[in-house]
Amino acid sequence: MVEALSVKGLKKYYKPRGRFVSKGSFVKAVDGVDLSIPEASIHSVVGETGSGKSTIGRVVAGLIEPTSGEVFVQGTDVFNSSKKEMRDLRKKVQIIFQDPYSSLNPRFTVMRIIEEPLKLNKIPFKSDQITEILRKVGLTPPEDFLNRYPHELSGGQRQRVAIARSFVIDPTFVVADEPVSMLDASMRVSFLDLIAGIQRERKISMMLISHDISIAYYLSSRINVLYLGKIVEAGDGEEIVNGPLHPYTKALIQSVPKLGKIEKKSVDIKGNIMTSSSEITGCKFRERCIFAIDICRKKEPELVEAKPNRLVACHLY
Repeated sequence: MVEALSVKGLKKYYKPRGRFVSKGSFVKAVDGVDLSIPEASIHSVVGETGSGKSTIGRVVAGLIEPTSGEVFVQGTDVFNSSKKEMRDLRKKVQIIFQDPYSSLNPRFTVMRIIEEPLKLNKIPFKSDQITEILRKVGLTPPEDFLNRYPHELSGGQRQRVAIARSFVIDPTFVVADEPVSMLDASMRVSFLDLIAGIQRERKISMMLISHDISIAYYLSSRINVLYLGKIVEAGDGEEIVNGPLHPYTKALIQSVPKLGKIEKKSVDIKGNIMTSSSEITGCKFRERCIFAIDICRKKEPELVEAKPNRLVACHLY
């Protein structure tokens, strides 16, 4: 199987700021992640805010450099390639940012916003190409939007422009960082269907980043659950949602809002997500886990195959 993305041993550490920070300490935003995404498929990375999801996305898109590890997109080493290889890669990889209010230049019209990646990558284009992508993302008639500025658009319209900007250069790999988190719940399904439709039509490979496991389940074939910079469970989306193994995954699934009164077994999760620092030992989830045992404080669990094609990092397995 041809891989669109191959990530091995990815780490991204930051030096903490402040007067009372101990010498030699650092924040582990991403702490040894392995990922692979086959061609023309959607895989997701899910977890709470602060788990390191967006950091992985920005590293994969080449926006920030990792502390260590390897990142190959479409067979190109993102951080160890020639300038020509990187120019070619820039045409293949795009990112949909989370916030359509800050990701669009307020001084640019919609026409210029969508033209910008084409011009920067020196890709010849015609005006019909701009109107066609606007029509495809649901901004119709396109002529009514070409000369508008971002402040003249609603939140949903801004996100459609952001999606159009990402897909206009016909990329082969897209990082979708929380693409619907800023939208009303009533609009999310239509946006997910829009993204999925373009992905299937153009056979694009995609990494979906989300804090909502229900969105990951709806859109992607494989789910990677991230906690404090480490993958704690990975597998087929259907299997993970219907039979989660890791206590954190169970809590994520049970946190999804449901209508009506549905009887369910509660899996308690204590406290809030912490910062992954160099001072944490053992399992990073142990302080919040009701199933924690003595070994969880002493030894960090490895990601092992608990079932066929199903990985989990927990001492219970």
